[in-house]
Amino acid sequence: QKPSDNSGLKFLEDNSEVADVEIAAVVVIADLTNKEAREKGLGPALLAEKYGTKVYSIITDKDVEKTLNH
Repeated sequence: QKPSDNSGLKFLEDNSEVADVEIAAVVVIADLTNKEAREKGLGPALLAEKYGTKVYSIITDKDVEKTLNH
């Protein structure tokens, strides 16, 4: 399987019927969802709703903005 932004989640979805798998959490390396999109329920909120689990972001759009502005 070639790497992509969601290859791990896609693999779990594709194989959930043949394996007893439960998603405990989703870790996002770079959540670049802007404030407007986040308020509409996109980004991590969408993943949390879809998989019924917590979403942890290592880097956020705020981190990037703070770094670029300092």
